[in-house]
Amino acid sequence: MIKFSSLVKIAESDNSAVEKLSKALNISRLTSKVMINRGIIDIEEVEEFLNPNIEDFLDPFLLMDMDIAVDRIIEAIHKGENIWIYGDYDVDGVTSTSILILYLKTLCENVQFYIPDRMTEGYGLNNEAIDYIKGNGGELIISVDCGIKSFDVAEYCRAIGIDLIITDHHTCDEELPKALAVINPNRLDSDYPFKKLAGVGVALKLIQALALKIDTKIDYRNILPIVAIGTVADVVSLTGENRIIVKNGLYMIKYTDNQGVNALLEVTGLGNKEINSGHIGFVIGPRINATGRIGMAKYAVHLFTTKNYNEAMRLANMLDEENIKRQNIEAKILEEAEYIINKEVDLDKDKILVIASENWHSGVIGIVSSRITEKYHRPSILISIEGDEGRGSARSISSFDLYENLSKCKDLLIKFGGHRQAAGLTIKKDEIDKFRKRINNIADEILDEIDLVPQSIVDAEIDIEEVILDSAKELKLLEPFGINNPSPIFLLRGILIKAIRPIGKDGKHLKLTIMKADQYVDCIGFNFGSYYNDLKIGQKIDLVVSIDINDFLGQQSVQLIIRDIITSYKEKLEKSGGYINSLLSILEGIDKKNDFCSNNVIIKNQSDDERTSYIINTIKENDSILIIINNIFNLGKLLNTMQYEGRDLVKKVGISYNAPIEHKSCDIIINPTLNRLNMKNYKKVILYDMCFNESYLMEIIDFFKHVTVQVQVVESDFTNNRFLIEYILPKIDDIRLIYKTFISRKEEYLRIETDKYLNSLADKTNNNINRLKLLTILVILKKAELLDYTIKNEFLFVKMFSMPNNKIDMYRVTVYEKLNGALAEIFNLKTALNFLTKLEEEA
Repeated sequence: MIKFSSLVKIAESDNSAVEKLSKALNISRLTSKVMINRGIIDIEEVEEFLNPNIEDFLDPFLLMDMDIAVDRIIEAIHKGENIWIYGDYDVDGVTSTSILILYLKTLCENVQFYIPDRMTEGYGLNNEAIDYIKGNGGELIISVDCGIKSFDVAEYCRAIGIDLIITDHHTCDEELPKALAVINPNRLDSDYPFKKLAGVGVALKLIQALALKIDTKIDYRNILPIVAIGTVADVVSLTGENRIIVKNGLYMIKYTDNQGVNALLEVTGLGNKEINSGHIGFVIGPRINATGRIGMAKYAVHLFTTKNYNEAMRLANMLDEENIKRQNIEAKILEEAEYIINKEVDLDKDKILVIASENWHSGVIGIVSSRITEKYHRPSILISIEGDEGRGSARSISSFDLYENLSKCKDLLIKFGGHRQAAGLTIKKDEIDKFRKRINNIADEILDEIDLVPQSIVDAEIDIEEVILDSAKELKLLEPFGINNPSPIFLLRGILIKAIRPIGKDGKHLKLTIMKADQYVDCIGFNFGSYYNDLKIGQKIDLVVSIDINDFLGQQSVQLIIRDIITSYKEKLEKSGGYINSLLSILEGIDKKNDFCSNNVIIKNQSDDERTSYIINTIKENDSILIIINNIFNLGKLLNTMQYEGRDLVKKVGISYNAPIEHKSCDIIINPTLNRLNMKNYKKVILYDMCFNESYLMEIIDFFKHVTVQVQVVESDFTNNRFLIEYILPKIDDIRLIYKTFISRKEEYLRIETDKYLNSLADKTNNNINRLKLLTILVILKKAELLDYTIKNEFLFVKMFSMPNNKIDMYRVTVYEKLNGALAEIFNLKTALNFLTKLEEEA
């Protein structure tokens, strides 16, 4: 079966709405289109989006139990009670804890905090921690970013006489813990207008409510940058109040007096840069998270709450060092996980990667799982085994709900939790194999192969003339980018590679210079270094990109960030032996028919582009269709078009050589072996392009006499058919040359890197044998029983047989004889039209 390597879907926008927005706000059509794609259409809504103001924060007292919590905290302040903040160990929990300490310390001194150790205590509130707080004089506990599922702990607090206020943002049930107050925008009885606050956002609402109640000002310049860091790092929606938080927090980060934030910027080299959400997500956030993963989250709280710059620098450097350790641990686990995948996993069979090993750091495996899922585009579950138990972290793709499907395996799990895209679990070591089989059986029922193919949703197709600095600056108005407001991405088609080089450590990244219509643009592809050996100067490619500004020594220029590189399917098809094998098997089996009867032929004369559009619309609107393709070049063009129609269309289609591997709503079969097809599966048959000769066309029409056969007649096909046969038909000297180079190595088994071999052949003999011709020669030599071969990726594996005693007449090898005959019998336009018109008239 032919598989797509990536898919692209171009978002559709109402052109009149785009024009209206563009004129009303004096912005480009490109920016207008991006706004509309985000669902922001109303002019007033657009203006609010572009200018989010802290004056537009919602009333914090709209949150249930906020009044109860505020009154209790004020009472504690007045009485001089000992207040403890109980936070989670991730960035959201650390920042939530920090901002409450910073604010409450302006009102009273008796504020302390507790963050559980990830390795020994795990997530959330626990009774042992409550005992510790009680033993150290705690009288009021405020949880942040946790507690909504802590029913038993809430009861325990009541029993030992300590008040608990829960602030959280995680999904909750109708029943709530019996705490003094439970503040959560996701309470089922809550009418709070914005449900997507991070934990630190909920903590901010508590601060806002306290400030309103006791009529004090909030030092937003020092608090809001920390709230922005927690919000971005927790990967919540960057709309509504979160947009107000992050947009203003990132602006204020340049002017903050918070020593911890300033130290982090200096240590990470961001001190003189415009900070965006990417810097938070990929530079600052991981350093804070690293401490929580190894049980040192309290140092991150100390960092944000210290007023001593030297202490802040010491702590920031400590976080940086811990992050390096985390990266090293992560790299080692990733390497081991990749080794296990390559050695033990059948990627054609397993749709869920369940990988387990002894003593992996359980605090890091979630990051590695994310990387595995990103690389293989399938859900992954990494399990660290310690003793007879394993702790796992899982990440998923959009079409597979992790939490729902883990629920179907709960009898095999000690415990599990999470949501659609990420989850954690604990499992007995002896149950891992059963779990792997069960979850993959579930995936087989839910996921098609095409679900495992990455898809880019692009905002628009653009011309290279639109890649200018003004466009990049205008698009920056839409920042901060993140969930529900992703960085705009665009499609550039038919651009030429003018320069290419790997950059970064071990050539991990890729630098391209592209050109179209005499305009040059630089591109950088992070983690695209592996493409260096696949791309060539002068090659035409399509790119999925985002438009960025490169600021070097104060000099700004536009650059493109590569999101996907899309090469022609013609090149991909030529690297596989599938097409040549299918064509030669058909030519070898064709027998001339003297007569047949048919009443079902319709001729459709179209241009090449009209044909492609017609086929795409036919696939969208119909079921039970068979589309037959003969020429590899036409197949490549159709696949090039289909990959831009997105997953929904491609899911309907099965594409294979000779016969369907799996029958779909629409089957595209290349060079079908007719007796392997089930006629009853199809209500309509479309001959996408012209057969190479009359005999095969007669066989097809006669075989499908029960349905209408629509024959697409495109003038260029006849030229293409002749060109293809000449392109793949070797001379006898070509066959001898290839065979001689093989036997000269005097080895039974040969491993040949195909491109290098052909280039070397051309250099030494001036014989430019193309890939398809080489594959044809291999089939001929195999049929002559001189060798056997397989193709895997870029390599050709050949097994040489003993040389025959008698000389072999290659012209008598059936497949070579038929291929030579095909050139002589090839259809021309006039002959084909006469033949088809006669059939149509008879019908």
